[in-house]
Amino acid sequence: MSAEERIVRHILGWVTGRTEPGETPDFNASSVDWGYLGDLLAHHELLAFAYEAFKEYGLTAPGAMQEKLKNTYYCTLLRNERLMDELVRITRRFREAGIRVAALKGVAFLPDIYTSLPVRSMTDIDILIQDADYQKAAGLLCEMGYYKDFWGLTEEYWRTKQCHVAFYKKDHNRLSGFVELHWALDVKRGGETILPRLWERTREIYANNGPALQTLSPEDALLHIALHQRRFGKMLCLKYAVDLSLLIQKYKDTFDWGYVLEEAKSGKMRTSLYFLLSQAAMFLEVRLPPSVEEGLGVSGRKKRRIHHFIRTSAWLPYEKRDTRKLYLKGHFLLYDHPAEPLTAILNIPREQFAKYYCLTPYARKTGFFYHTRFAYIPFRTLCDLIPKRR
Repeated sequence: MSAEERIVRHILGWVTGRTEPGETPDFNASSVDWGYLGDLLAHHELLAFAYEAFKEYGLTAPGAMQEKLKNTYYCTLLRNERLMDELVRITRRFREAGIRVAALKGVAFLPDIYTSLPVRSMTDIDILIQDADYQKAAGLLCEMGYYKDFWGLTEEYWRTKQCHVAFYKKDHNRLSGFVELHWALDVKRGGETILPRLWERTREIYANNGPALQTLSPEDALLHIALHQRRFGKMLCLKYAVDLSLLIQKYKDTFDWGYVLEEAKSGKMRTSLYFLLSQAAMFLEVRLPPSVEEGLGVSGRKKRRIHHFIRTSAWLPYEKRDTRKLYLKGHFLLYDHPAEPLTAILNIPREQFAKYYCLTPYARKTGFFYHTRFAYIPFRTLCDLIPKRR
């Protein structure tokens, strides 16, 4: 294990309470590649945690690196405070309009499992509404100074092929962040609704002296993390394993694994959940009831492939980290049935096809490649998998 990996693992242990206060990681400072360490911390979205962890260990990084850690910590702290204030403002307006709203991911975790270390990285405010309230909620956000951004695509694409729309502040204040308005946690597959009991299981938390905020149950929040990793190609980011560890740690006495297993099976996300649980077990020493792994029913062969992929990919340096190739490999590991990822690729919406291959979405050339994708995709896949000569 490299010195950089040991340091990252120590930070993970410190954030989740497994490392004893003052317990210094065993490494020779002169042997640390600080550029590589900074890249790893950024890749796993742990930079903001590192500053406080280093102070606890009595460690100091070289000048520029130490300054980067400090700036990241305080900027994240300020940004998160602004995002929480904005979430409270949005929640009040939505409730006054009779719109039911629940906070998701970072803005929900901050006042729940990160109260003692409120610097979990996040770039936006994720909120969930019921599908029937979309137009009304979108109108309210526009009244509050936001505008819809479809990233050069159509609103119809986002409404039919995705499960959220992004809203940005008109004043372009970066600290204000942006809002992702979700009407579901995943796109519908085969007409099925993911987590159909989600709304009846929501709970209340409090933040920033504001009103009670609705958020997902711990079990639904865990399943949402697994779905998020699969959809957005960030399956190797250890920030989500930290979320899982802290959720289970806080709610271990009441956590309903039976519900999780039931929904993972009916929602066809057993393998995605196993992938996330494997990361937490490998790097954060999360121990689960034996019945959970058995209940997920992932084959031994797929387990070995998942473990190998995580072990060989989690610590890749930037120059060896081919994001597209990793996404492609991971894509075939995160679905329950081998036909699912292949079907998803062959039926990919034109807009996502264009984004993946860096094409202009509605250009004539893109249209040709899209309509001949049964030949184009295998060809480009083969090109991507062939090692490039230097």
